[in-house]
Amino acid sequence: PRVLPGAQIAWTASYEGSQEQAVAYAKQWNNPRPDVEIATVDMVYVEKDRGVPVLLAITAARVK
Repeated sequence: PRVLPGAQIAWTASYEGSQEQAVAYAKQWNNPRPDVEIATVDMVYVEKDRGVPVLLAITAARVK
Protein backbone atom coordinates (compact mmCIF):
# COMPACT_ATOMS: atom_id res chain seq x y z
CA PRO A 1 0.00 0.00 0.00
CA ARG A 2 1.08 3.56 -0.72
CA VAL A 3 1.02 6.40 1.77
CA LEU A 4 -2.05 8.60 1.38
CA PRO A 5 -1.51 11.89 3.23
CA GLY A 6 -4.01 12.36 6.04
CA ALA A 7 -5.47 8.85 5.72
CA GLN A 8 -5.06 5.52 7.46
CA ILE A 9 -5.24 2.06 5.94
CA ALA A 10 -8.65 0.66 6.89
CA TRP A 11 -8.54 -2.66 4.99
CA THR A 12 -6.22 -4.72 2.79
CA ALA A 13 -6.53 -7.96 0.84
CA SER A 14 -3.99 -9.84 -1.26
CA TYR A 15 -4.64 -10.82 -4.86
CA GLU A 16 -4.20 -14.56 -5.27
CA GLY A 17 -0.92 -15.37 -7.01
CA SER A 18 0.30 -11.76 -6.93
CA GLN A 19 2.34 -9.45 -4.75
CA GLU A 20 -0.26 -6.69 -5.31
CA GLN A 21 -2.84 -5.76 -2.67
CA ALA A 22 -6.24 -4.13 -2.69
CA VAL A 23 -6.37 -1.31 -0.15
CA ALA A 24 -9.15 0.82 1.34
CA TYR A 25 -8.21 3.98 3.20
CA ALA A 26 -10.15 5.91 5.87
CA LYS A 27 -9.83 9.68 5.99
CA GLN A 28 -11.50 12.28 8.17
CA TRP A 29 -12.43 15.53 6.47
CA ASN A 30 -13.56 18.55 8.44
CA ASN A 31 -15.93 20.85 6.59
CA PRO A 32 -14.33 24.31 6.55
CA ARG A 33 -17.81 25.84 6.15
CA PRO A 34 -20.09 23.86 8.51
CA ASP A 35 -22.85 26.47 8.20
CA VAL A 36 -23.24 25.62 4.46
CA GLU A 37 -25.10 22.44 3.46
CA ILE A 38 -23.08 19.91 1.43
CA ALA A 39 -25.19 19.19 -1.65
CA THR A 40 -22.73 17.09 -3.70
CA VAL A 41 -19.42 15.27 -3.40
CA ASP A 42 -17.13 15.31 -6.45
CA MET A 43 -14.38 12.72 -6.87
CA VAL A 44 -11.42 13.81 -9.00
CA TYR A 45 -9.15 11.01 -10.23
CA VAL A 46 -5.81 12.07 -11.69
CA GLU A 47 -3.56 8.99 -11.25
CA LYS A 48 -5.05 6.73 -13.90
CA ASP A 49 -2.23 4.18 -13.63
CA ARG A 50 -3.01 3.21 -10.02
CA GLY A 51 -6.17 1.80 -8.55
CA VAL A 52 -9.80 2.74 -8.91
CA PRO A 53 -11.33 5.42 -6.70
CA VAL A 54 -14.41 4.30 -4.76
CA LEU A 55 -16.38 6.11 -2.08
CA LEU A 56 -17.54 3.39 0.32
CA ALA A 57 -19.25 5.47 2.99
CA ILE A 58 -19.77 8.89 4.50
CA THR A 59 -20.51 9.45 8.17
CA ALA A 60 -21.67 12.89 9.20
CA ALA A 61 -21.40 14.36 12.67
CA ARG A 62 -21.72 17.73 14.31
CA VAL A 63 -19.04 19.14 16.58
CA LYS A 64 -20.41 19.97 20.01
